[in-house]
Amino acid sequence: TPQPAPGQCKLEISKSVDKENAKPGEEVTYTINFKNIGTANCTGSGVKITDYINEFVSFVKESHSDNVIPGYLDKDVYDQPSQTLFWNADVLTPGEAGSVAWVGKIKSMGNCTDKDITNTAYITALELNNFKGFVASNTVKTNVKTDCPPPTLVCTPATQTVSINQNANLSASGGTGTYSWTATGGEPATGTGSNFATKYSSSGSKSVTVSSGSQTASCSVTVSQPTPPPPAPSTSTRGGPRW
Repeated sequence: TPQPAPGQCKLEISKSVDKENAKPGEEVTYTINFKNIGTANCTGSGVKITDYINEFVSFVKESHSDNVIPGYLDKDVYDQPSQTLFWNADVLTPGEAGSVAWVGKIKSMGNCTDKDITNTAYITALELNNFKGFVASNTVKTNVKTDCPPPTLVCTPATQTVSINQNANLSASGGTGTYSWTATGGEPATGTGSNFATKYSSSGSKSVTVSSGSQTASCSVTVSQPTPPPPAPSTSTRGGPRW
């Protein structure tokens, strides 16, 4: 009589993340689902589920189905030195499934960051080469982008000298690309755009300010009295000699 084929422990594992895009300080939730799709129990010291925490994520909390124990043997659920999470699914019978989930917070990354945070979970059992063989989940990804600070706002020329009622011409660069001008005592006294012209009816030192986003910059304008025209040459008429 032929002997029946021996049963086989066969594990599958999948993973999902609730955010495809995130910013520093936000939380993301990873969910891991697993199942014994074989025909024999998966055993050992318990089916082991592990998940490495990305260096840009800090662990917040975890949850699990009733057939899962947090931690594994002498490891807590979160082993800080190895940045790894451990769960024990005990004996998984054929067709038995379970799940775990954990929440992480995106760490600060500085300005101008564009980084993909990837994550993969693993499951193993005694029957998988005495815990040396692992089944890997799909890899999930969350993209983290941080804003770049705008370039420094500059007002040019920094200084200039004009006469009364002569235009002072100024320009702005950097900032957000949107500019607002203020010229107290000038005509006009306000304006928008990257270029601005104003004039003054009185002499003295003036300041023109340009704003862009949270930045401000100033230019100095010295207004002088117009140079008087040179005096006209004098003319005189002398009478001719009288005879």
